[in-house]
Amino acid sequence: MHAFFDGYIHSKSTLKGFVEQYEICIVDKIQKELQAEYLTKCKPITCASEFKWEAQFAKAYTNNIMKLFQTEVKTIWNCNLIPLESDGSVFDSYDITETRTLSMYPSSMELHFIVQHRPAGGYFKCNCKKFESMGILCCHILKVLVFKNIDHVSERYILWRWRKDVYRPHFSISFAGAYPHMSEEYKKFQEMEREFIKCSDFAIDSVEKINFVKDRLKEIYGDLKSWNPASATTLTRPSSSQAIEIDGGDIPILDPIVVTRKGRPRTARYKNPAENRKGRGRGRGRGRSGGHGPSESGIM
Repeated sequence: MHAFFDGYIHSKSTLKGFVEQYEICIVDKIQKELQAEYLTKCKPITCASEFKWEAQFAKAYTNNIMKLFQTEVKTIWNCNLIPLESDGSVFDSYDITETRTLSMYPSSMELHFIVQHRPAGGYFKCNCKKFESMGILCCHILKVLVFKNIDHVSERYILWRWRKDVYRPHFSISFAGAYPHMSEEYKKFQEMEREFIKCSDFAIDSVEKINFVKDRLKEIYGDLKSWNPASATTLTRPSSSQAIEIDGGDIPILDPIVVTRKGRPRTARYKNPAENRKGRGRGRGRGRSGGHGPSESGIM
């Protein structure tokens, strides 16, 4: 929470300032996500090697996650692999020696890791626990992929939250209060866009619903393309005041008959009980306090 609002509020911010900065913060975060989404889909990162499994990850990962993944790809060349003797289990074990150069010291250090691979099902396990903690395959498992000439990795190692082909409904969230100078044309566009997003949210879980929405949109596009103001009434749906005939029948469905309300009639405004006293007591009060009451006027 502190990192999310860092730069927008501080320890001396008031409640009013927090509400104002909250909307600005949310809008900025959404704009950054939209920009990252655009860069991911329109300007993808190129692969750093010719391995087929890297192309698989580049096709699924977002740009930010792909940058972290390519760091592991480049670290493969610092790893040395030694196959271990099989102990009769279903796993193949490998000893990975990673050479790390410390920036603060001129020397380097060697770290040893054990990677286990089960060919049946394509399971991998490394004792560095990088995938369990960060959700990205470590360079030690990637070294085993290179050693065994594996071209494809199971989809279980591409987490759902890192994929760029996932539908994210929160991208459509926007605060109208953050855009006070919004043009009327853009407001109308947002109204139509919200209606379309509602239909998309309901149809996204079914292929039949998606095809239904697409067919209807094609029909609407054709009607708008051949729009004629003179015959516009034929393209619109009948209003509630018009009769709607039942399919296969001649019985029209009309609006219900308007019935007069029963009970006490409505008045223009609710009157306070003090108003029904017709000002009794007010004159006496003003007279005693030195106002223009009837007592003083009589004396004068």
